[in-house]
Amino acid sequence: KGKIIAIIGESGSGKSTLLNILSGLQKKNNGSILVNDEEISKPLFLSYKIGYIPQRPLLINKSVKTNICITTDENKINHELLNKAINQACLTEVIKKLENGIDTIIGEKSNFISGGEAQRIAIARALYAGSQILLLDEPTSSLDPRTEQILMENIKKASNDMITIITSHKMNLLKYWDKVYVLQNAKIKLKE
Repeated sequence: KGKIIAIIGESGSGKSTLLNILSGLQKKNNGSILVNDEEISKPLFLSYKIGYIPQRPLLINKSVKTNICITTDENKINHELLNKAINQACLTEVIKKLENGIDTIIGEKSNFISGGEAQRIAIARALYAGSQILLLDEPTSSLDPRTEQILMENIKKASNDMITIITSHKMNLLKYWDKVYVLQNAKIKLKE
């Protein structure tokens, strides 16, 4: 908890597969999963609230607000927490530019927003939900350098309350990571 763990490796090395296993979307063949040095015997998602943001997150053809809060009932939305999640995910300026702001419908297959914006909506959703474990698959791959920097700084601040695991191939992000593991030839090792 409170650390950002990065998993780096070449394309096809298994980074996304590892996150799929950690999220419970894919079964592990063998080995152990430990959280804070405790082995988890059942799937991780049954023990912890997990926010998993793949490279192409699943969004629904509803408003940005609904995609973040997963509800259309205004009485169930914590607006203070929603605004905080929007700021942390670097969505404030994006939302200002949308035709109907936060109430803009993102379209079938998210075709009214970019891939980077879709990822940031999914990050805001995970932060809004109070995830205990945040799994991010190449979260800055579609971002410009300035937005990437701000997002990583925000994730670093937010990570005090959760376990954060990021896959990346960008070594310029090293300063944001507490531990770095290299995944190569189906083996993972701590980067020296």
